[in-house]
Amino acid sequence: TECFESLKEVERLAPLMEKSEKLWLQCQRVTIDCFRNEIAAALERLPEEYRVVSTLYFMEDFKYHQIADILGVPVGTVRSRLHRGRKLLQRELWPIAVEHGIVSPSGT
Repeated sequence: TECFESLKEVERLAPLMEKSEKLWLQCQRVTIDCFRNEIAAALERLPEEYRVVSTLYFMEDFKYHQIADILGVPVGTVRSRLHRGRKLLQRELWPIAVEHGIVSPSGT
């Protein structure tokens, strides 16, 4: 219940998120916390190169440069893998977001 109340707050703040990256990141964290199990399962299904970067970023809260140091790759590689991982996760998690009313089925 607390989770869904937090998600309602995220929805209320959605129009402001475009103007505030900090607010957007806070709302992203609330959503991640609420759906941690679903996200973890989706992460497990990613190809390894995207899974490692995405897990360190989304679940462990590391910054790009920290992930680059851990993996011994350039920051640009971390960014591109994270971008691709996000796209795969979005495709995987979209039905869950629709089911819980986070997004509309049409995406608008």
